[in-house]
Amino acid sequence: MSRDEHPEGPRVRRGERRGEHPHERLEVARALLRRSTEASSSSRTSAPSRPVPAILRELLPHGVRRGSVVVVRGSSSLLLAMLGEMSRDEAWVALVGLPALGLQAARQQGVDLARAVVVPRPQDRSAGVVASLVDGIDVVVCGPEVVLTDAERRRLTGRVRDRQAVLLSTSPWQGAAVDLDVPQRRWSGLEAGSGRLRDLQMVVARRDHGPERRLEVEPWARRAG
Repeated sequence: MSRDEHPEGPRVRRGERRGEHPHERLEVARALLRRSTEASSSSRTSAPSRPVPAILRELLPHGVRRGSVVVVRGSSSLLLAMLGEMSRDEAWVALVGLPALGLQAARQQGVDLARAVVVPRPQDRSAGVVASLVDGIDVVVCGPEVVLTDAERRRLTGRVRDRQAVLLSTSPWQGAAVDLDVPQRRWSGLEAGSGRLRDLQMVVARRDHGPERRLEVEPWARRAG
């Protein structure tokens, strides 16, 4: 008997990766969505924005506005630090199209895996998976394996706005409210070719509306990198 024919339906575990069949991933996302909608809907009305790490407040003084799309490029450390701060704010989160991202790294950054949905490879069902998650998850991350047309991105932007969710994209997204990039970064701790990586120094650039603004983050603790 195949997994799709199991009399109890597909087994769902939060924060764990599922099989590689697109239909199964979509069904898992929908099942988790039903579980999270009630808790998520109450949190969406509590504040107009989601928090960001204190070290980024110079660039994002009001946090990330609900109903917006934010591009985060050039550093998975920056992405996870932002996601962890939102998770600590009791947000449900979804990681879509990020098969190389380790759940242990996400946990170390503060992501509560009990309130996380992971869809590593949505493939040709990307638009449907992301749309379903936006309907009931507070923060949805779209990684490099999420394949969308320009028209699908426009529709998802409207959906995110209507549902008052937050979408973080690791790829360019036309119409994004915020565009963050990391053009420079350097680990310290390997003196003379030996030792352990300790701190991450990076420059975070905000490139969206108005002139580009840059913030030198020094150091960026390893727990955020």
